[in-house]
Formats: sequence, structure tokens, C-alpha cells
Amino acid sequence: MEELSYSFDIDLFDESGNLVTLYIDKETGITIEEIESEQHYQITGIMELLDGSLRIYPRLQSDLVRVYPPGLYIQAQPPTTAISGDPFNVIYTVINRADKNDTNLLVQAPLDPGLEVVEILNNGRLEGNTVMWEIAEMNGEGEQINLEFQARLQNSTEYVSFGTYQVTSDNYPEAAGGIETYTFSGESVPIWAVQGKEARSPYVLSKITTEGVVTGIFPELEGFWIQELNTDNDPTTSPGLFISTGAILPDVAAGDLVSVTGRVREAFQETQLEISTPANVSVIGSSFIPIPTALDPPVNDTESQDYYEALEGSLVSVTSSALVVGPTTRYGEYSLVLPKHNLARVWQGQDHGMLIHVDDGSNEIHENRDNQEIVTAVGDTVSGLVGVLSYSFGNYKIEPTAAYAIQNQLPEIKPLETLESGSFSIMTWNVENLFDFTVPHPSSPPLPKVSEYKLSISRVAQTIQAAAFPTVIGFQEVENLEILEDIAADPLLAEYDYQAALIEGTDSRGIDVGYLVRGDQAAIRATVQYPAPGNITSRPPLMIKVELEGSDASLYFLNNHFTSMSGGEKATEPRRNAQAAWNAEIAQELLLEDPGAFLVVMGDLNSYYGSLPLQTLEETGLINLFDWLEPEERYSYVYQGASQVLDHILVNENLEAYLVELSVLHCNADYPLPLSDGEGFIHKSDHDPVIGIFVIP
Repeated sequence: MEELSYSFDIDLFDESGNLVTLYIDKETGITIEEIESEQHYQITGIMELLDGSLRIYPRLQSDLVRVYPPGLYIQAQPPTTAISGDPFNVIYTVINRADKNDTNLLVQAPLDPGLEVVEILNNGRLEGNTVMWEIAEMNGEGEQINLEFQARLQNSTEYVSFGTYQVTSDNYPEAAGGIETYTFSGESVPIWAVQGKEARSPYVLSKITTEGVVTGIFPELEGFWIQELNTDNDPTTSPGLFISTGAILPDVAAGDLVSVTGRVREAFQETQLEISTPANVSVIGSSFIPIPTALDPPVNDTESQDYYEALEGSLVSVTSSALVVGPTTRYGEYSLVLPKHNLARVWQGQDHGMLIHVDDGSNEIHENRDNQEIVTAVGDTVSGLVGVLSYSFGNYKIEPTAAYAIQNQLPEIKPLETLESGSFSIMTWNVENLFDFTVPHPSSPPLPKVSEYKLSISRVAQTIQAAAFPTVIGFQEVENLEILEDIAADPLLAEYDYQAALIEGTDSRGIDVGYLVRGDQAAIRATVQYPAPGNITSRPPLMIKVELEGSDASLYFLNNHFTSMSGGEKATEPRRNAQAAWNAEIAQELLLEDPGAFLVVMGDLNSYYGSLPLQTLEETGLINLFDWLEPEERYSYVYQGASQVLDHILVNENLEAYLVELSVLHCNADYPLPLSDGEGFIHKSDHDPVIGIFVIP
């Protein structure tokens, strides 16, 4: 589940990996706070096949209906707050979701010591310290019964809990319980209770009042954080909370003790208290700011999630000199690890719960680093960091509340050596959103000015120069053939007579795969696009047949840009595997027609080293050239602090025999965005080029 600026996106998939995305336009008024992961739902809406993927557009809140497994269900519903000594009603709702009647139901509700029973209704009785009801028979198909007693808080009781109640029956002798709830004395609910013991607040969509001291104010995030000074002793609950204010913030300052009334939300899957007006916030005093918790997350991913959830909204710190393992992104975020882990890099495929993510306190998306105050690259160090712990887009992250120290390292990028006589090279590179300055143009990135486009072309050419002018370059994310021709015409490349090849696909953003081939070393003899069966991709494999100077051998190249993992790795992997199988089928047909040929499958396969799509290709006899590198050298991309391989070159056995070296030109993935007028080639893209060097057969 993901909340975007104008919509909610929810991914539904079955055990076979078939994916359907729900696109919920916020204009419909539908909320997703009560939708939970790992549960089943019945969805009604308009279905569309968009870019090879199914989408459903629900229209009404009633279009999203949770489907419950058969069984007995029970939930306590006491008031959130009560005045000590005044009576209030406690309701237990029992639901029979089985398809048949049930008999001899027994409901047991133990009493909190701070609770005094005034009256028991619905023929219930008090046995010892437990209120009990017996129900002779209950219909199925969702029938529900409310059971009730009246009680009051005893003097000096701060709160009472309702957490060990249960129901049993003839059909369901194993007791079923419900979510623990509380009634608090007075008018305020403590922050620890609002946060709850789980990722979702037990008070979601409820209107409550709470109190805390202001710890951080972020106008660009449209809100501020508070933290309670006295909290419970449960290590699974957090004492901090984000107050979502909208564009107009109330007049508060760090250190103010405030009372806030609002509605509990799970926005971006972060527990928040949303106010409707600044008048919902009252300054009731002043206080010291709590001492931040020094972060030390565990390595295990599951344990790390629990660790961070218990600190969500709290003031935290990184006091030691932590290492940057993921550079500052266009979202203003970067990733750290503590020195205790003795790591230079964090790898995909391994637990990385120890990662600490840092944000810039805004929602701004940057196209360059001109306005980014914090800029880090992999290898930099950070110390003295203090901030509040937020959650958005799948990660807990620090929103800094004060300035801190950054030690930047000078980039060290070693260009590849010039090709020796009798050699040729192959490069694959996702050049990231390489569009021209004319319309049509996608909504993102912005349409470049002519000068910006020319600079971009120059930076691509400089990257090709640093890669030692490869013989065959397979690009991904290029808009059209004319762009490739502009690259070839750059003064740095002109003497190499690069020839361009590209056939338009049907991608909704207009990004395609294409080639540049050095005319002084090789010639393109054929260009063929292979539209995939079953609409499995809008970016079909593009094949070129190449003949090298001084060789009679034929080289076939299949350039690809597989489906991204934005819908989740497991959910989208079946589609990438189908795309890999389509490449394998094409490759086998080409080699059947020309058994002695050399064959290359390459591109941004959006698949990790050793993943199922790569296995599918390798099962046909293709060899992944990353096999030639040591594990600590295998990366072409860094995502949220985890180094990984997405860009691959696979060759048949005939060609692998002539391989001299595989190199990755690490000029992009480890570095932040460039300046708008930056003329160097560092971070022209978010992917590193991968280059294979061969002896000419």
C-alpha cells in the first residue's frame, strides 16, 4: 500500500504472482486506513489494461469490502476516555462469520482492577473478577450480538485495559479474542496508546486528544512532532507522534507543551494525528526537550522493523561517525551504517536492518542538487545527527532538527584503459530518462531547455569516453533515434563514426532501448524488434546483427529493459521471468539458424544477480558475465542504501571464450545528483555502465 500525492496505490497478487494494482483517486473520498496488508478483499471497480498491467479503479468506499475467513469474532468497545466516578457502558460485539448456526457460546471478559462494575446487561453475570455471558444459539452468515455492562473508573485510576476477553462455542472450542483497548481517566489519550503495540494505531480514524512537548517543526512536511515526557514501560510502544497540520501551522515552538485534538490517521502508513484547524492545538506550558534515543538498529530485517516502529515519532540521534552507504537522492534521502558493523557497503540479498535512513525534512523532488542543503556520496561520514523518526515510502527515516557534521570524500573514478588492438567491447547502460526538448513529453522529468538537453548529451558522451569508447553500446530509457544520433555527433565521439539503431516501442512514457555501434570497428547488418506475446512488455527486445572489422563472425545482440520492481519484487517477478523466457526463445531461434554465431543478451533487466529471470536465461546456456567478478564487486545500482546488480550482460559459450575482462564504471550509483550546470560525467544516470571486453574472434 502506498499513498501518493493524488492517489492511493494498492498491490493485490495471488500465490502465482499475478498482480492487479488498485488505483484509488483521492477525489473519490475513499480512504485506505482500515485496509490491512495480508488480508483478503473483494474489489469492485473499472478495470483497465495499462502498459501491460491490470489496474482497477474503485469508485466508492463500499467498493472495498474485506472478506473474513469463517469463524467467531469478538471486539470490546469501551469509551476512549471517561471521568473518574462517572458510569459508562462497555460493549462486546460477537460476530458469527461461519455459514451455519452455532450453539453454546460462552463470552468471558476479565475485569481490570481499576474498574468497578455498576450493572451487567443481556443476562450476564459476574463470576469472581470476570463478566460472563452464555448464548444458547447464534445464526451464521455474519449475525452479530452486542453484550454490555456498565462500569466506572475507581479513584486514582489512570486507565483500564480490556485485553483478555474471549469467546468459545460448540463449533469453535478454541477461544477467539480481540484487540486490546483502553479507557483513560480524563479527556486525553497518551501518545503510547495512540501509537499502540502494532504498526497501525488501534485508534485509526477516531477523534482523540493527546499531549506532548514539541520536538521538531517542519513546515515543508506540513506538521510537527510531539513527544510525551512520561510514557508507559512497554518497549513496543512509542512516546512520539506526528501532528499533521496542513499548510497552516499553529504558532508553536520547540519545547512548548501542547494539547492537540484531531483524528488519528495512518497516512503514508505512519501514525499521525490530523488537525482541522490551528485552534485544535493549545499551548499549555513549556518543558525541556526529551533526550534523544541513540539509534542502534539490529541487522535482522524483521527485528529492525519492530525496533524502529517502537521509536516512530520519537527524538533519535546518531552520535558516532556513521558511514554513508547510499547517496543523497532526488528525494533528499540518504542511508547510513554505524561504525560498529565495520562495513564499507551494504548488499542486496542480505539483511540490512542496520541501515539508518536520513531525510531532508521536505517533500521536494529535485532534478539536480542546486537547492539541496545536504549532499552525500557513498564513503562520506556523518556525525552529531539529531532528529525525529518519521515513516514514509516504506522506510523509517530521521528528519533532522539541527545542523550536523558531514565529511565529504573526493570522488575517485578511474576511466577504463584504451582498447588494445584486436579487441572490442560491449556496454549496457540505463541512461535514465534521456528525453529531448520537444513535445510530446511525459509528466516527469520536466521538459528540458535546449541548453539542458545539449549538456545532457555532452555528459553521455563523456561517460562513453570514460568507458573507453565501447564498440557496441546498448542504451535503455532513450526517447528516440534522433537522441542517439545527437550523441554520436558529439565532438568527443565524432571520429568513431557511431551508428544509431532504435525502433519505437509502446511504453507509456516513451522510453525505448537502442544502440550505438562504432562504425570504425563494426557494421550493423540487421535491426529487428521482437514484440512479446501476451503483452508481457511494452519495451520489446531489440536485436541487431553486427559484423566486426577483421572477423567473419556474426554477433547478435538482444537489448532489454525489463519491468521494474516498483510493484514489489515478488509480485512483479513472474512478468520479468516471462520476458526472460521470451529472450531465451529468441536466442535459441537465432542460434538454430546460425549455430556458430556469438550472442549477447543485455540491458537493465531489473533483476538481481542469481534471481529467477537470470536463472531462466542461464538455463539456455547463456553465461552471466558478473560471474567473473568477486561478490564485493557486483553492483551497478544502489537503492535505499543496498548495492545491487540490475544491469547485466549474458553471452553464449562461444563468445565467453573470448572474454578478457568485465568492468563496471562506478560513476553514477555511488554519487548524488549533479549541479544543473555540472559538466562532468558523474551521476549522469542512477545506473552504472557495465562493460565487457573481448578479443576479436
